[in-house]
Amino acid sequence: PPARPRAALSRRLRARPHTPRVGTQPQFAEALLGQIGNVSTKIEHFMEDGEWFHALIGITATGAQSGTPIDFTGQTTGKIVNGKFESNYNHFDFMTMYEQLGHLPQNTMDCCLSGRSLG
Repeated sequence: PPARPRAALSRRLRARPHTPRVGTQPQFAEALLGQIGNVSTKIEHFMEDGEWFHALIGITATGAQSGTPIDFTGQTTGKIVNGKFESNYNHFDFMTMYEQLGHLPQNTMDCCLSGRSLG
């Protein structure tokens, strides 16, 4: 029987918990995982429609340098055909992650919405 989308996504998220699959560019994953460690993912909400799925994913981690707790979310929409990911579209809240790491001010979104500069 064909793999159900939720089961396939769950397997993918659990495949290598110490090095989650991030993006399609190895440089992106390497740079990101150089800044955070102890990454854990959890499917917070899941919907499927035939071969298509959408998931809200919670991510917890720690700052690699500081040990600071990091907690942010992401969303993924994709299509699974014959048990394999055919397409996948991701969006993760990296602004929140970088605020928690101290690379951006805590009020970055407020500054941007008000038209003020971060600098």
